[in-house]
Parts: sequence; structure tokens; C-alpha cells
Amino acid sequence: MISARRLAGVLLVFLASPAAAQDDAIRAQLTAPRSAVLGAGVSGVLTRLAVREGEEIAANAVIAVVDCSSQSAQRRVAEARLGGARAKVRVNERLGELNSASVLEVELARAEAATATAEIALIDTTLRRCEIRSPFAGIVVAKPANQHQHVKEGDPLIELVDVSSLEIDMVVPARWLQWLKVGAPFAFTVDELERTLPAKVARLGGRVDPVAQTVRIVGTIDPLPRGLLPGMSGTVKFP
Repeated sequence: MISARRLAGVLLVFLASPAAAQDDAIRAQLTAPRSAVLGAGVSGVLTRLAVREGEEIAANAVIAVVDCSSQSAQRRVAEARLGGARAKVRVNERLGELNSASVLEVELARAEAATATAEIALIDTTLRRCEIRSPFAGIVVAKPANQHQHVKEGDPLIELVDVSSLEIDMVVPARWLQWLKVGAPFAFTVDELERTLPAKVARLGGRVDPVAQTVRIVGTIDPLPRGLLPGMSGTVKFP
């Protein structure tokens, strides 16, 4: 009776042979190399979240806005403090010229003005995080938050996927590396669309699975037609 280990070895040798590999089409899946989960930059109430799942978003588009009225009020207070500090600097510098104010008083006034300036810069940094923009053009694939909802800093708002550069992800027998090279053409048939597209190998995997004796291959479709989405799968045939 043949052992399980020896049987597995025989199967691996058979699957890795070129004849067996070409008889059975390789399964592959479309993946998006660029995606991001955009979170809230500050804590507060979402005053705007006008995107919907499946909607296409342009690059640098405003996706969400968090209510930052308290931070805006803090900035106005800091501006008033800065105005008073600058006035004190002018007065003390003039008094210093008349020998009516010490050098220490002048330096303290300048330090107060610098502190107020730094406080305004810190508030401005927070205010910029109240508005969340898309880092790239893509499609909204998930929206765990809703408008008027209170969110905390870092809470996920939407998940964005770039569909302008989809890749074909597949695993092939490692023995194919004897002839498979970057740029090799192949045909990718998308199950969901029942459509065959020309593609080519873009990258070869960086390592071979020592158990399965397989290697990961990444392909690209050029030009990329509209209608393809991440997660679609199909079969690959090499000529």
C-alpha cells in the first residue's frame, strides 16, 4: 500500500509537469495593487459623507468633513492672544529704546508672541485633518460610517480601491520557470463577464513554495477595459 507522503509526491510531480499544466487551465483572480481605508483625522460629528458604495471618486476629492467648530474657536482665541502679544512686543521694544523696559521684559514679550504663533500653527494642522480627501481616484467598496455619526480619530470612514491598474494574480507550477518569462503573453477569461482578454506576465514571484512546488505570477491587461472589478476570477491559458 502506497504511503500518503509518496502519493502526495507523485501528484506534485504530475501537476508540475508541462503536459499536465497545459491540459488544465490555471485559475486566477483580479486584484487591486492600490487600496486604502480612509479614517477620520479628528474626533467629532461627520457633517458630510456624501459618497456611496460603488461610487467612483476622483483624486483629491473631498470625501468627508468632521465638525471642527471648537477648533476654529480655539484658533480665534489664539489669534487674539497673538495680537496682544505683538502689541506688547512693540511697546516693550519702544520702552527699551527709552531705557524704560529691561531686556528681559522685551524677550518675554517676544516669547509670548512666538508661543501664540506656534499655537495657531498647531490648530491649523488639526483643522486640515477635519477634511478628508481621496489620495487617488478609485471606487468606494465599503462605507462603515454614516453622515451625522460621531466618530473618533482613526475610525474607518470608507474603503477606496484603485481600479485603473488591476492585476491578475495566479499560482503556477514552479517548473514553468524554465520557460515562463516577464512579458510572456497569455489569455485571461473572466468568468463573470464571459470575456477573454489578452494579457502578459508582469512579475514573477520572489520565492517558490517548497511544499506545493508552485510560484506566484502577476499579470497585467493592457489596455484595461472598463467593467473589471477586483475579486473577479477566471482561467488563464498560455499559448
